[in-house]
Amino acid sequence: LLFGTLIVLISAVLFRETPVIPQIEYEDEEL
Repeated sequence: LLFGTLIVLISAVLFRETPVIPQIEYEDEEL
């Protein structure tokens, strides 16, 4: 459970810090 919570927290922080990276990747794939 501890590892799961850590992963969730880390993933949330990463998405909040860099929410533009995934959008750019999807746009590149569409092009």
